[in-house]
Amino acid sequence: PSPASPSPPRPHQRFASTITPRPCRLHVCVQLVSSLVFEQLEDGGFDTRIKGFGLNVLVSQVANSLLKEPRIGKALPTVARAMQGEVIAFASAAAEAMCADGMNVLVEGRAQTLSFIRTPHRFELTLSEPKLIGQRRAAQRLMAAVLKAFEQDAAAEPSAEAMHAALRAELKRMTSAV
Repeated sequence: PSPASPSPPRPHQRFASTITPRPCRLHVCVQLVSSLVFEQLEDGGFDTRIKGFGLNVLVSQVANSLLKEPRIGKALPTVARAMQGEVIAFASAAAEAMCADGMNVLVEGRAQTLSFIRTPHRFELTLSEPKLIGQRRAAQRLMAAVLKAFEQDAAAEPSAEAMHAALRAELKRMTSAV
């Protein structure tokens, strides 16, 4: 491609562009739900796979990077509101699968959503300062980006100076994007 032509969107960009803070259309909701698969892994653990929109990744692989990006975070309340029943059904089925495998399951989420999950055991944890959620999300994104930068040379442990430099550079990149 010539320098003036934009590069084609990467799979995660296509996924992110599908999730926008506009009213959800039924066909988009159906596509989103059908792209999620809850599965037991070879090591005995469980994870959700996103298989669609050009992606085939486990949520654990993108939980602190792609799924914490602002464009996804801004759209989640709209998508969750439109798909609350599907979200609850998916979470309930996942919890039941893990319980059937002998696990105790702790479900994290908004109280309004969790109140629909059937269980005899329920408690709610709250934060004294709600802004801590945003700070935690920013820290997760920062750390995920820095860890990814050092993945190429996994055999060598980076120096403290290299880590600090990478953290500063990524923080600068993140704040300039705001």
